[in-house]
Amino acid sequence: KSSLLNEIFGTKLSVRAPLSPPALSKACLEISDDVVILDCEGNGNEDDSIQAKAAYLACAVSDLIFWNIWSSDVGRNVAVNSQTLKQLFSQKAQYLQTTGSAAKKTVLVVAVHDCPDDFDEAVAKAAVMEDLSSLWADLVKEDDTADFQAYFDLRVAPLASPSAAAARYRSGCAALKAQLGGLLGGGAQYSKGLTGARFAAELERRWADARAL
Repeated sequence: KSSLLNEIFGTKLSVRAPLSPPALSKACLEISDDVVILDCEGNGNEDDSIQAKAAYLACAVSDLIFWNIWSSDVGRNVAVNSQTLKQLFSQKAQYLQTTGSAAKKTVLVVAVHDCPDDFDEAVAKAAVMEDLSSLWADLVKEDDTADFQAYFDLRVAPLASPSAAAARYRSGCAALKAQLGGLLGGGAQYSKGLTGARFAAELERRWADARAL
């Protein structure tokens, strides 16, 4: 996850060594080319308040959210069991209660890692959409906000293994970076339009709300 962000945005987020034990939940903030990046790593602990705070902050100020899964988990309903994703959706629903149903969509990019040569992106997107829509509906349980696609613009980004297929991985990262160019910035379709001093003020206000969770 952090390696992908570093590859796309040129950041220097710390990367956990392969086969090392899961770290405690943490959140790191970096800025690259006028893009503010919040990198949050969860440990699956249902009582982890850091995940809830980061999820609320992401829903409040982010134009785009990354979610990472393995290609072998697509369609198996494994990734949607993650506590962090449930918290993200719960906090999005809570944010909608404070802003009203007119809130702009959030772009949700699901990066699918270690994709084989014959990976079918359309089939994968349909499977991910079905799982996420079901999870959203189960958590929200409100007729007027139960439509997942009304609040999220789902994008699926297939990525090959960086070690087994380095060239395809770099090509996938380049394609994803190009796609993000039209999804980020004040002119983007779902941009919250938070720039300069306004962003700083909104970030401070929403972080105060998040700390109270």
